[in-house]
Order: sequence, then C-alpha cells, then structure tokens
Amino acid sequence: MSLPLRNVAYHEAGHAAAQLIFDQAPDFVTIQPGSGKLGFASHMDGDDFTEEGMRQLVINCYAGREAEMRIGGDGYGSDSDDQQAEEYLKSVGTEEQMRRETAQFVTEHWQLIDRIACELLEHTTLELYELEILLAIYRGEETEEDLQNYRSSFAFQRALENFKASGLKRGSSA
Repeated sequence: MSLPLRNVAYHEAGHAAAQLIFDQAPDFVTIQPGSGKLGFASHMDGDDFTEEGMRQLVINCYAGREAEMRIGGDGYGSDSDDQQAEEYLKSVGTEEQMRRETAQFVTEHWQLIDRIACELLEHTTLELYELEILLAIYRGEETEEDLQNYRSSFAFQRALENFKASGLKRGSSA
C-alpha cells in the first residue's frame, strides 16, 4: 500500500519536531523512500533514560502517527514506532496516557510540524542546520531571510553534496 506523500511528510515532521523540541535534533529528515521505509527522521545520540527522557522518547515515537492523523491519515506504517514506544512505556505510564500527552504536544507545536512538513514536500530532505533554523524561526529567534541565506551559502551546498553522495536527494519525487 502506497501512502500519499503528504501523509509521510507530516508523519516524519512529527518525529522531527519532537526531536527538535526535546534537544535531540535529527541530523536529517527525509521523505525519500529507502531501506523499506517511506521516510525517515534520523535520531542522534544522547538519549536521556531518566523518566522525563523516556517520556520524551515515547512522545517522539507517537508524534509521527499523531501528526499524520491530524491531516486525515490513518497512521498506517506506525507499527515500528509503536513497538519502539512499548519498550519505554514500562517506565513512564500507560499507552493511553502517553497518547494523550503526545496529542497535546502535537497541538502545542502544530505550527512547527506543519512548517517542517511543507518544507519536506518542497525539498524532500532537510538537514540538521535547516531544521535548527526552522526551530529558531518558530521560536522567533531567526527569520525567513536567515533560512534563505543559509540555503544559498557554501555550507548548505556542501551539505547538499554530502546528501547526494549518500544516495539521498532533495526535491526529487517519490
């Protein structure tokens, strides 16, 4: 079953936003299919296995499905996220409780999730610094001009070349 690209973008944006908000920024997020996945938000090292850290990991796991459901998706493809969350649930509460917390998180940060999803639909892959700028724009700390300046910079062009070399492509259709 093939999901609409929009569903995949919102799903991955949910994960990416959770990681950004919880200071676990992914080094990239993509909606370029590969390795049996429709999209992917990489997860950086530094997991916090305190109770609060575990809550954040569960919210990250559930945020993709919740964001996708908000735009009319059915959450198809969230099985691996749910399985990962099960490991952490033992330490932090019930699935029902954590799904409620995730729904609250998605509501609170919908503007960021929506922006990341729209950027993914336009560019297919976003790398760490782009995501950090999007978070800073969301927080009112940077501007659209900062994002455009970065995208026209040498650093961005080098990051783009690295993505291409690793088989990821920006702006290609899935």
